[in-house]
Amino acid sequence: RTKFVEYVTGVFRMLGDTKSDAEKKAEIVLDFETALAKASMDKVKRREVKYTYNKRTVRELSKLAPRVDWVSYFKLLNIDPKKLIVMQPDFIEAVDRLLQKESVETWKTYLAFTTADAAAPYLSRKWVMLYFSFYGKVLSGNEKIRPEWKRVSSTLDALIGEAIGKAYVARYFSENAKKKIHALVDDLFAAYAERIKKLDWMSPATKKKALLKLSLITRKIGYPEKWQSYKGLTILPDDYWGNVIRTSVFETMLS
Repeated sequence: RTKFVEYVTGVFRMLGDTKSDAEKKAEIVLDFETALAKASMDKVKRREVKYTYNKRTVRELSKLAPRVDWVSYFKLLNIDPKKLIVMQPDFIEAVDRLLQKESVETWKTYLAFTTADAAAPYLSRKWVMLYFSFYGKVLSGNEKIRPEWKRVSSTLDALIGEAIGKAYVARYFSENAKKKIHALVDDLFAAYAERIKKLDWMSPATKKKALLKLSLITRKIGYPEKWQSYKGLTILPDDYWGNVIRTSVFETMLS
């Protein structure tokens, strides 16, 4: 927590605050994060489906957190859910209470930090190293940051993976190679089917179900039959953080 406060202070200093103001804002962020942490379900409970699988309608969700305009939120995402799975109802209620309890200035401070924190890995080297000083060194124990090309490559793979994959496939994985792999998998499926038919510990009815299950297995070999389209997504050569934002929004709206 001490190192976290130092990091948050550094973020606000980078945003132009004085040392004194940055330290005050860091304490506000720590208090806010602590409130969220206390409302969060612990790791043990999160392993239990009975605690995390909570069906709700939008109306029920609105009763749970009435200060959030859920209707507008889902409309913005262009979805109309009939049922939702609210994994942590207590957390949602706690956030709703914070909307009433905390001042607008506190929310502005917290959101200013989270925005800068999200952007930091994609900004100038000073921002990147500040981010690494906490998340890389303190939390992960890494002494040396990965080369820039590796970090950018990981970002591309995470955000526009199919576009990168399509370029890779065009160069290194021919259609003929995919046909060969499919033929190999055909043989594997045939072998599995024969083994299932000859099992002496399975009843005929169970064998029938096992063969049906085998036939329903989806193959994901090499690359998809239909590539994802990135039509409408704007990628600029001189706007790394902007590219990350636009791609994230694009993927969110796509899903």
